[in-house]
Amino acid sequence: MKNKSYLIYIYSLLATFLFTSSCRHLDQVGPYQGDQFLYTIDGLIIASHTTVHTFLQWEYNNRDVLFKQNPDINKYADKIRIDYPPLFRILMLARDSYNSNPSINNRDALNRHLSELQQLVLEIIKLQSL
Repeated sequence: MKNKSYLIYIYSLLATFLFTSSCRHLDQVGPYQGDQFLYTIDGLIIASHTTVHTFLQWEYNNRDVLFKQNPDINKYADKIRIDYPPLFRILMLARDSYNSNPSINNRDALNRHLSELQQLVLEIIKLQSL
């Protein structure tokens, strides 16, 4: 099982993204039209999606061994397979709503849905570090 190398990769990717994006000034005429918040959110969505995909692939490839070691991993992976697609769709709808109308209400809704995704990712990290 190569879960430690996946975690190191994901942490490195996320840390690099957060470090470089926090110092960047976006072009006002670019695709984000200077919206640092949306740029950061997109990076977090991509990193979180990669984490979920990597976890599910790891669990699938090691299902029998993991079941013997810690059946909670298998149970959580099965739960994610059901819960994640609708969560991701809602998150992307909130992201698109904010992109088309960057109001405080749309920003708050996007933050709420991103928080749900972050909780899911934190549980993945916790399970992979056992």
